[in-house]
Amino acid sequence: EALERAKDWEKRGYSYSYDMLGEAARTMDDAKRYFQAYKTAIQKIGETADGRGPYKGPGISVKLSALHPRYELGHVGRVMDELVPRLRALCLDAAKYDIGLNIDAEEADRLDLSLDCIEAISGDPDLKDWQGFGVVVQAYQKRAPFVLDYLADMCRRHERRLMVRLVKGAYWDMEIKRAQELGLKGYPVYTRKANTDVSYLACAKKLFQNTDVFYPQLATHNAHSISAVLNFAGNNRDFEFQRLHGMGEELYEQAIEGDKVGTGCRIYAPVGQHEDLLAYLVRRLLENGANSSFVNRVQDAETPVAEIIADPIAQVKGYAHKPHPRIPLPRDIYGASRANAKGMDLSDRAQLRELAVDMPKIYETEWRAGPIVDGKDLDGEQSRDVVSPQNHDLRIGTAAEATGKDIEKAIASASKAAPGWAARSADERAQCLERAADLMEHEMPRLMALCTAEAGKTILDGVAEIREAVDFCRYYALRAREDIGQGVRLRAPDMGGRVIEMTGGR
Repeated sequence: EALERAKDWEKRGYSYSYDMLGEAARTMDDAKRYFQAYKTAIQKIGETADGRGPYKGPGISVKLSALHPRYELGHVGRVMDELVPRLRALCLDAAKYDIGLNIDAEEADRLDLSLDCIEAISGDPDLKDWQGFGVVVQAYQKRAPFVLDYLADMCRRHERRLMVRLVKGAYWDMEIKRAQELGLKGYPVYTRKANTDVSYLACAKKLFQNTDVFYPQLATHNAHSISAVLNFAGNNRDFEFQRLHGMGEELYEQAIEGDKVGTGCRIYAPVGQHEDLLAYLVRRLLENGANSSFVNRVQDAETPVAEIIADPIAQVKGYAHKPHPRIPLPRDIYGASRANAKGMDLSDRAQLRELAVDMPKIYETEWRAGPIVDGKDLDGEQSRDVVSPQNHDLRIGTAAEATGKDIEKAIASASKAAPGWAARSADERAQCLERAADLMEHEMPRLMALCTAEAGKTILDGVAEIREAVDFCRYYALRAREDIGQGVRLRAPDMGGRVIEMTGGR
């Protein structure tokens, strides 16, 4: 049905790229079903291509997350052993029909893994002569220019010309919330729309500086971006624009059909049943419904044309604060009252390498758990060995339970210390909790390793366990200051049944 619907636009000089709708595979059965859907689609598209080649003929977009249920860096071995052969089979089919196949861009935490898969296919000798292999690069990712540098180097090593579809990105809201939830140092994407527009221009310019290894595919619905691309291209017309099916029609009718700029436009078309459409539709609504979106603003008759087509570089130069002032860094999302617990980016290979060095250090220490009274370690009951639940041959250390005498000492010590502790202000007590939080953050790799070794937790669960403890400490420190630091008036009955008022603040 999609191929049939495309014919009218193809008669007007447009080409098509088909995106098979559907989200990431959750099971291996899902992955097999998506693989077969892609395989069938490539066959159908190839049969209508009529030998036009990847640049003039139709193509397909493939989501790697649809081909494997564990498409994540922690399972890189399985991905390379199980996903890459499936991707290779699809690429061989696309090469047989000489159509284009683009690896779609997904979430930022999958970028590294995507590049591993792209490298494997690009260097495959059986696909060396096929010029239809392509990738998608998201300009809203801060790494986008460096990804293009990497891809250019890869293409020169493999003597390949790569189709590169440059987009602005469609997962912005999710990327922002994920970074905040995980307590990352910063955001993988730009927080201002204008910054993304500037990045898009920089990346587009880089594509035209490397046309020996890149076939530029510029996906945009922004009139200024189209004009800038034509300026970068000069007399070169060995590239194409792209737009989404059902969007930017009037803009491209003017640019491609009316002005006859001499280059083509490919329509990116979603294909699937109604139940597959919702997630895609929501992303498009979020992306293009935003007040800063060109598609949104161009519909507003009251917005001046000069404002709609304003140069984003000049706009960004005018900002006193380049990141969005109302989007704080993940650590600062609670404001000045307390810091968000620091997280770990387990999709960052540099951080994983550091953890690989730091976490095994726990085995250099003989760990001991036992009663502590008055700051002194007591012997407690007879010690028992603590072993790892997933490997009973791995001894973590020893543990001893408190004896009755230990408990009596602890109660006596607490009673003796109670007046001194009661005399401390809420702020002093809060500072104790905050020091504990800071210490746990500082020792996070060791604590993570203990969570894994002693309790069998995954690394991600270990991060969450420590962050929760840190967050509790900071939360109750804040509550102590705000709720009882200034004193609270309480009403209570005295021994005679009368109601009296008293003030507590310590």
